[in-house]
Amino acid sequence: MFVLHNELPGRDEILNINFPLSSCQGILTRRSMSAGSMFRGSYQLTERLPDGGLRLTAEWEPDTACEGGSDFRAILDHYISIGIVRNLR
Repeated sequence: MFVLHNELPGRDEILNINFPLSSCQGILTRRSMSAGSMFRGSYQLTERLPDGGLRLTAEWEPDTACEGGSDFRAILDHYISIGIVRNLR
């Protein structure tokens, strides 16, 4: 755990680790949490169910616009992302 030696979370914090879906170029630490969204799109009504429920279909496309130094940017660039996230209270 040498990579995490100085990256352990403190009080009211969690360790945020994200992995790329395909090839991995390495590990980036001290990544901030991206404020953007990974996908843009909407839900379309597919069916009204007899019990009053709804069946929806998601129509989403990846959104590659994100901040440099963020966890999402690391993932898009094929790196494992490690960072500390503070609990919102």
